[in-house]
Amino acid sequence: MDITLIRQGLCQTETENGKTFEFLPSNHITDISKSSLRLAYACGERPLFVNKDGENWEISVEEHPQARPDVILCGENSNSLKSAHILRRQLYRLGFKVPVIKLKSLSESALSEEYLTRFHTKLIQNSFNSLEKRGLKHIIVMANQKELNAIFTALTGKKSHQNPEVSMRIIQDGKLSYSFNPADPNYITEGMYETMLFHHINGEHCPKHLKRFKGKIKGLLEETYLSQKFRTELKR
Repeated sequence: MDITLIRQGLCQTETENGKTFEFLPSNHITDISKSSLRLAYACGERPLFVNKDGENWEISVEEHPQARPDVILCGENSNSLKSAHILRRQLYRLGFKVPVIKLKSLSESALSEEYLTRFHTKLIQNSFNSLEKRGLKHIIVMANQKELNAIFTALTGKKSHQNPEVSMRIIQDGKLSYSFNPADPNYITEGMYETMLFHHINGEHCPKHLKRFKGKIKGLLEETYLSQKFRTELKR
């Protein structure tokens, strides 16, 4: 079973007309959104501009794709829930219908090394293994960095020395398969290159290896829209 680890965002609050609202800021949504694109690429469902040799760019499709994601696991706190639902919305935009399941064990309570050991053992034995027995082939875990590091260590047997700029890792057969930094210059996921991607795919001279995407590729939802969409009033 493939397991994708995606770092959740951190909610902020603001007061407006005497009411307090909680929301995920746009820059945190950007990392989640770019991760969804990179995940779609890893699953062979999305072409991207890829830097192959340091100089030459080409529109590439993953030759050995991961399984399509089956479910998003997240904690019960606002940071995890909002992040998971924003990821779900972006993945739906990209052609993936992925439900969200809340787990108490993913609620930012992993504080000590002793607890971390019990935490990831319980999570993997009680949740991951049961999902795999049900036939799921790819799960996404949305959590904070400390918990993701614990899960990574439990699955791979290696201590996680995570670059704080890396927002997503995909584990396959107990080994790290992909690691994604939203600022990675080797994968262009937005802006001018995204416009060029649409032009190449939907144009009259669409390359043969991209024809199956013709008329099917959509851009991501805007971060500002998603920030407002999942903005909630805090009850006093």
